[in-house]
Amino acid sequence: MSKSSTQQDKTLDTLEFRKELLATEQVLKSFARRLTMNKERADDLVQETILKALWNSDKYTPHTNMERWVCSIMYNTFVNDINKKMNEEKAIKHQMQAYKNNHEAWTWSTYIDTSYDSKEIYKVICSLPEGQRKPMEMHLQGFKYSEIA
Repeated sequence: MSKSSTQQDKTLDTLEFRKELLATEQVLKSFARRLTMNKERADDLVQETILKALWNSDKYTPHTNMERWVCSIMYNTFVNDINKKMNEEKAIKHQMQAYKNNHEAWTWSTYIDTSYDSKEIYKVICSLPEGQRKPMEMHLQGFKYSEIA
């Protein structure tokens, strides 16, 4: 087999891979909507999954179940995102608790960052009626949703 023939086979393999991958798009959309229960987040998850599949195309075994492979990528991406968010929330709660432990006069408003967006959020929260404001304050203080309810 000549060198150009080998390159042509690889190109065909790449085109075949992309064709198979794009054929899974509807399955991915359906799976993403079930995972996220949010259309926008589902669309983002589909795009992220397709990109990861393209980046890792060398790890795909030809003539195996492409749908299963990309759904595994999607599921792992989804779980990793959840774990990342949970870890970020834990870190924020830990920082808040450390701050509370070191400052007797701590209030939830001292935790709000000084950036423009946070100031706007703070203004909006403060403008809410007490019945709506109190749950927001409790959430920022670290209470769980079940405790707030």
